[in-house]
Amino acid sequence: MERRDLDEILACLPQERSHFRYFKDYYALQLLGWIAGDGIPIERLCRGPFAPLLQKPLLRPLLAACGDGRLDVQRVSGQWVEPSLPFLLTLGRWQGGDWRQTSRPGWNLVLRLNFPLSHDRIFRKQFVPYYRYEDLNLSAHPVLEKGDRSYFRQTLAWARLDLDLDQGEALIEEVQTDWVREARDAAKRLGHCRRCTTQRRFPACRGRLAALRYLDDVLAPYAELWDQAILSATLFFLVEELGIRDIWYHQWETGNLLKAMDRRWLSPRSLYTRLPKRFCFREHLGLPRLLDDRRTARRLRRARAEPRFYRLTL
Repeated sequence: MERRDLDEILACLPQERSHFRYFKDYYALQLLGWIAGDGIPIERLCRGPFAPLLQKPLLRPLLAACGDGRLDVQRVSGQWVEPSLPFLLTLGRWQGGDWRQTSRPGWNLVLRLNFPLSHDRIFRKQFVPYYRYEDLNLSAHPVLEKGDRSYFRQTLAWARLDLDLDQGEALIEEVQTDWVREARDAAKRLGHCRRCTTQRRFPACRGRLAALRYLDDVLAPYAELWDQAILSATLFFLVEELGIRDIWYHQWETGNLLKAMDRRWLSPRSLYTRLPKRFCFREHLGLPRLLDDRRTARRLRRARAEPRFYRLTL
């Protein structure tokens, strides 16, 4: 999108922070709430594209209580499961280009999923003093930087978005994390410390074991749910803040082509296959209108590729 359009969007939204909580499979309640509205027959949902959501274990008590066979947003929104994980959402910018992994020139809006203060305190106490990295994020990526806000939190994950408010469309360019990937690599390098029994009295060994406790215990629930949480937060932002209900998501092959991805830095395939399907995105042959231009058509024609995306219409 154009920089002026992005600046206008950012000027109309909260500049500091938005709180967001997530628990496993919360996205199923989220999607059903938007779909059900004032009321929809459960039988109709069972025959439609959102039927897989009804199979989630947390939906069983809710469906059993719907004696009239209808589901509505009030019933769905009344469901909540603890424990849930708290996050802070912040917004940022990302400038596109041939090497910047965007489908067209211009800018992306970045939605960041940041850890809460309670996590960052434990991270600084258990991990930072004993390990060579100050944090587990890469500065070349669109994470929250110190000085960007009046506060600082580490970024768990982010989504890059291309928007067309006139058409009411959004394209999810990327869903990614540095934190989980780098943490898993660190855990592998420190794995030998788990077998350490005779040297735990040495400060260096105790420090490595403290770092492992962070990786094994504190980070574990975030690592399990980060992809669900960032995509759920992205949909919340698009639907509730911007009013966009026509949402597109890259498929693996088309996305790598249009974003000119270097084969050395490809994202995990599951983020562009299993994740959107879990959220009931449907495969779509064709381009979003925001990419329906000569430049995109020429790139696809040269590669002899079809424009394949996922699409979610709410």
